[in-house]
Amino acid sequence: MRDGFVSGGSRRNLDWVTPWTDFGAAGEAERLLLADAQTSGGLLVAGEVPGAPVVGELLPRGEHRVVLR
Repeated sequence: MRDGFVSGGSRRNLDWVTPWTDFGAAGEAERLLLADAQTSGGLLVAGEVPGAPVVGELLPRGEHRVVLR
């Protein structure tokens, strides 16, 4: 990605999720990383594991389905 080489699948994944996502201040490189096609389609997993660190929170649905802060 650093040299400008991004798979078409990653760009298609990003195009598909963008209408439902508020990326905040994330730049294009961060957005493409989150939509990386090499992970079978840019995976986002949410759940609670007792004792695991908290990295985010689930909130009632607002204007966007996914909000990156």
